[in-house]
Amino acid sequence: MFGRKPDLVTALITRRKDRSFEVQYIGDDSGSPKEPKPATTLSELRAAIDPALVARYGEKLPDNGMGVSYAIYPWREGKVPKPLASEVGTDFLMFDVEEMNGAFRATESKTGLAASADSLDALVPAVANKVASQWPSLIPEVPGMLNWQRILTASGFVPFRR
Repeated sequence: MFGRKPDLVTALITRRKDRSFEVQYIGDDSGSPKEPKPATTLSELRAAIDPALVARYGEKLPDNGMGVSYAIYPWREGKVPKPLASEVGTDFLMFDVEEMNGAFRATESKTGLAASADSLDALVPAVANKVASQWPSLIPEVPGMLNWQRILTASGFVPFRR
């Protein structure tokens, strides 16, 4: 339906072979923001994504805001090896990210693993180090992703609360 207010857009962020990050938008709207050029860091990419989302959707937000999901894949795709999956409790680690006062915390609900850092960029190695402390064989390419949920409102981004 053309012109309706979007409920959710996902910023699918992946690491390229040259180690930079790129984004693809996935949404139920008739048009997404222009995808920015790849960036060296997650912080740099976020600095391009956030204003693009505001510019694209700011005029047609639902009253209660629009969900923005950042699906961040900082490691190569993979799964926990079958022999280790029963010990780990899953074959793929999904860390839910929260931002509080400019710092970040990632928690994996099935394993209970959690890591904190002062930036998105520092969160990736913090998570990898936490995984390595439990399962060294899962490093350097952690079989997992970071899942950061936010709400875009007329006054800006706010945390998503479950």
